[in-house]
Amino acid sequence: MKVGWGLDDYVGFNREDKRYSASLALVYKLSRTMQLTGELREDLLRSNVAGADYTATTFLAGMRLQR
Repeated sequence: MKVGWGLDDYVGFNREDKRYSASLALVYKLSRTMQLTGELREDLLRSNVAGADYTATTFLAGMRLQR
């Protein structure tokens, strides 16, 4: 599990963005050389500028082959 945050202060403009993120990743080992991977991530941006806020949900899936 990962959690993060950030603050973007735009110099010369009256804008401040607060960024938040959280993610959860899983790895399932099928064998010594093959793994299935997955990650669910949520990103939020909150701004003092109207209409700039957003929320994004991302799901990533993959397979890893390793020798």
